[in-house]
Amino acid sequence: MVSAGSLAARGGVNDFALKFRHKRTPTLEIFGKTSHYDVKSRTSGGLTFAQYNADPLQNTRQTDF
Repeated sequence: MVSAGSLAARGGVNDFALKFRHKRTPTLEIFGKTSHYDVKSRTSGGLTFAQYNADPLQNTRQTDF
């Protein structure tokens, strides 16, 4: 199993999430959530920029239906 820390160290996955909740009074509550996800994926067999620009829906994998 690969840990998220080892992926981040290699520049594979960057994931950040922040949630908060604060009850100010019995009738007033402040809460929020923000998140960010960034991944650098290099899938073998993907389209080149020229192929994508020519036809972004094409498929170069013969066994991918």
